Amino acid sequence: MELSEKSKKEISSLFFKNRCLETNSTAHLICKALYSAPCEQKQLVGKILQMNKNLNVIRVTIYDLQTKNLIQFTNGLLELTDVGRWYYVAAKIGISVSSLCLLSQAYVIQKNLENNGFVGYFAVAYFADIVKHSHSTSKLIRNLREMGLTYRHHKNTIRIFPEKMKMLENYDAELTSLNKWVVGLKSKIADIEDDDPVARENFIKDLECYARLHKSTVMQ
Repeated sequence: MELSEKSKKEISSLFFKNRCLETNSTAHLICKALYSAPCEQKQLVGKILQMNKNLNVIRVTIYDLQTKNLIQFTNGLLELTDVGRWYYVAAKIGISVSSLCLLSQAYVIQKNLENNGFVGYFAVAYFADIVKHSHSTSKLIRNLREMGLTYRHHKNTIRIFPEKMKMLENYDAELTSLNKWVVGLKSKIADIEDDDPVARENFIKDLECYARLHKSTVMQ
């Protein structure tokens, strides 16, 4: 479906940029500290200071993580948001959060198929349709393959190695919630496409073309 540049940018903005938490960075250490349990800001700052990080950098990073919706205050405690947990798990595995989105879909589908006695694999076309305006699916697949997480099962399908599936079970909650978020993007993208002027114009043209073709066939 052909869309206007405005709609393409709007769809692209829905998805994560191809980023990750840099290992041992202040942001990574903060997320690591909060992954197990929320804590008071003073306590958190104290933990990170023990890791030879600058106080001002810690404070700025906490503010930056809040702005990016990775952490939040709840009942006086700092905690990771779902987004923060996704970023941390991606860093833990060694991939970008964008690649984790693809991995989450493959994980949930493969787990459900295998739980029902089938061979589990994931058809990439569904995910590719969601990210076609923001990411190269082939690059995300390559990222997973280079980390030894997946392999090509058949044409346009991937499969997670069995031993990696067991490892990923440790992050079942995060992968399940991320998959749900990715699936939810489908309806948001559909709404943007339905309101797009270029798509509407092309749809009308297609209808007019079909009408002329049908009329010509009937007259014959």
